[in-house]
Amino acid sequence: ADIDVGFPIGQHTVTLTISDDNSPPRTASDTGTFTVYPINAVGGLLTSYYVANGQTPSQMIDSLPPLPDYEEVLLTAEIDNLAGMIGNSPFTGNVVAVMDGKLNVPTAATYQFTLNGGSTTRFYLNGSLVSGAVSLQAGSYTIQARFAIDSTSLLPAQILASINGAAAAPVDPSNLSHDETSLKPFINSMPSSGSPQGGEAITISGIGFFPSGSVTVQWGAVSITEPNITVKPDSIQLFAPSGSGTVNVSVQTPNGVSNAFSYTYVAGTVPISFTTPTQVATLTSPTQAAWGPDGRLYVVSDTGNITIYTFDDNYTVTNAQVVTTIAALSNNSILGVAFNPVDPPNPVKLYVAHAKLYAEGGGSFTGPAPYNGQVSVLTGPNFSTVQPLITNLPVSNRDHAINGLQFDNNADLFIANGSATNAGIPSIQMGTLPESPLSGAILKALLSKSNFNGSLSYVETATGQPNNDQVYGDRVDLAPGTDVSVFTPGTRNPFDIVWTTRSMLYGSDNGMNANFGAVSTGANTQTTETSQRDEINYLVEGHYYGHPNRNRGRYDDRQNVYHYPADPETYGTYNGVPLATLTSSNDGIDEYRATTFNSKMRGDLLVQKFNGVLSHAVLSADGRSIPSVTTLATTHGLDVVASPGGAILSFDHDGNQIVLMQPIDSAATTMIAYDIFPWRARADGTPAFTIGGVQFGTLADTSVTIGGLPATVTSVSSNRIRGILPANASPSPQLLDVVVQSAGKTSVIPQAFRYMQGTSAGTGSWQNGANLPAGVDEVAAGAVNGVLYVVSGDTSATLAYDLKSGVWRSDVTMRPLVGQQHSAEVINSRLYLFGGLGGGAEGSVQIYNPNTNSWSLGAAAPYAAGSVSTAVINGKVYMA
Repeated sequence: ADIDVGFPIGQHTVTLTISDDNSPPRTASDTGTFTVYPINAVGGLLTSYYVANGQTPSQMIDSLPPLPDYEEVLLTAEIDNLAGMIGNSPFTGNVVAVMDGKLNVPTAATYQFTLNGGSTTRFYLNGSLVSGAVSLQAGSYTIQARFAIDSTSLLPAQILASINGAAAAPVDPSNLSHDETSLKPFINSMPSSGSPQGGEAITISGIGFFPSGSVTVQWGAVSITEPNITVKPDSIQLFAPSGSGTVNVSVQTPNGVSNAFSYTYVAGTVPISFTTPTQVATLTSPTQAAWGPDGRLYVVSDTGNITIYTFDDNYTVTNAQVVTTIAALSNNSILGVAFNPVDPPNPVKLYVAHAKLYAEGGGSFTGPAPYNGQVSVLTGPNFSTVQPLITNLPVSNRDHAINGLQFDNNADLFIANGSATNAGIPSIQMGTLPESPLSGAILKALLSKSNFNGSLSYVETATGQPNNDQVYGDRVDLAPGTDVSVFTPGTRNPFDIVWTTRSMLYGSDNGMNANFGAVSTGANTQTTETSQRDEINYLVEGHYYGHPNRNRGRYDDRQNVYHYPADPETYGTYNGVPLATLTSSNDGIDEYRATTFNSKMRGDLLVQKFNGVLSHAVLSADGRSIPSVTTLATTHGLDVVASPGGAILSFDHDGNQIVLMQPIDSAATTMIAYDIFPWRARADGTPAFTIGGVQFGTLADTSVTIGGLPATVTSVSSNRIRGILPANASPSPQLLDVVVQSAGKTSVIPQAFRYMQGTSAGTGSWQNGANLPAGVDEVAAGAVNGVLYVVSGDTSATLAYDLKSGVWRSDVTMRPLVGQQHSAEVINSRLYLFGGLGGGAEGSVQIYNPNTNSWSLGAAAPYAAGSVSTAVINGKVYMA
């Protein structure tokens, strides 16, 4: 239930403790500190950004336009490079940034103000330009700092102060404030277009939207107020009215009228609209779900029960099978479920991730802490036997455990594995365990290997002796001989992941919490923790995503350092900047593949906030960025699954229910096929399929082809077509068109299905990437930490291609001996070049360290090796 409590002006600390009905009960607490300000002394500085159109920022710094282009409040007197942008603005350069506010001087002193950053600066005190030392009495002073920022390379921009001759230091944030008594509303962003029918979910972002009951959105000639708008001081949510042409949108409060944004009604577009979330089933504590190859929905829970639902074509439950096999185990909390697309469809093989949460009580304890995380396989129809697949995975002494599971197109398994710590440092609040070799990461299990070994164990680094106690996880290594490894390090608690039709892996990740454990800033240093936003990440092998693991940091120094969601990239060291950040706690994630709404959501991500809203994260055409995140509905779920017919199912853990949203598609004026389940499967002609859509005809007048091959259609209703996939003797790794002919109409689901290939047939496909920034020949290359490094005799540059951003760089430090025809190997996250011709490279060993962007020379070969071949075998390099 919501808790509504008023607080007086001042700083307050609140603690929320919840407990469950276990015996003895388990509890979880979180504490937060916040400040209630008077409206005339709100913490931080009002910061405005003015784009210098047609001139340089330095030329404009003394004659600002009447209105800024973006406004925000910064709690410190510092503007940082946040993911390549100037502060939280959408600008990468060519702006004048202005900080306005009040400075509280506690005692009389001499102040020397210095502005750091920017190409040109100005500082005003009580309206007067100041450049030297000034004597100030105790009291309040108005300040304004202006920075001409040509690019993010001139950041950070900050106000420093030397007090009574001391060294210049950042101004104490507790002495900064600004007056919002007369603050006019200001719009920073909102959608720019939509359907003439209206109904689009709109979020207007900005500042000054208060008091909520006196806020009006002026949408063209339409005035919209509560309860038709939901108002927060920095955002307004509403549904767009119907209309035509282009209208101006502004916000009015008692303090005035905001700047105006244009909204264009685009003919031919339809609104994204779903039915109100409706309960379709009840069950205890659902955590995750997946559609099985038999067309049934498999829902797992932290009680260990697995409920398998059969739905009719309108999502009415017609049968429910409950499997209690995992519930009988001690490590019975299931937080992940998946199906291998290469497995035969019958009998169904179900993959589940399970662990014992709070295994040692959730706080300090004595005694051992076994690695209790596990991935198991259960085989239908009864699913009565547990077949351990991967054992001894790390699990925190709280609720960070073995989470989402996903298979790639090679039938290898990704495992979202939670961390043991809040931000790298063991703490009582997180159960005192340290990070270990496989914690806090996305793991990859090579199930495609015929002799796969998932029986994990750990050995002491110093002695080589076995040690399978998580208490000592910071000083052990994963024993050799197994087929599970870290795919992407640095995720804190990635609850869910999704492998998409783009062949790209995305995941959610929970940010750290205040008062739950300190932040690792190095191998032996730390700082105080603060609550941070959750992330949506594009997960690329080798990239570090910012959550420290000092066990792995012994070999990879990147992993000793925490990175905040707003931290800028450090090339080759930290390339894990999130695609988007969201409020806590966003967990479930899935790809929406349906062509509903003229495909406006197709290929985008659904993200479920625990006990909160379901969001639509719009992916860019290349899948490497998220331009916008909007709210679809409040579903109170933990997980979300896209479902046949463009429907969405949300799994409400605390409400013990499954809720359904179905599309209201005004574009569906004739027969349309929306989606196919599954979207990939084996090629032997045995898997079944379900196609969702509208206005289908009869079995007699319906046919389906997949990549030109006719499928066997077994049943047809007005909104479902079921059948058997056609066999394909020469399957392609490409996505194939699904063509439906029914009721005298033809509908195509483009690039909707792909066949899985045998492990010996190859599964990859080629696509064009960005051209190299220089011509190359006789290249040597290696991928280190998610970056491809290329050297060539045709250029002295070290060329680097970030596999996450898809961008080349040529400003990496060049190698000391510029020859050609080197041989390259990647060893311990370093690029080694052996030999070469010319430039003194013969017989040399050149080593590039991405963490320091530096080259060094290793021990030279015993002969002047030129154009050589090399191989790494059992830790040794062989050269010929």
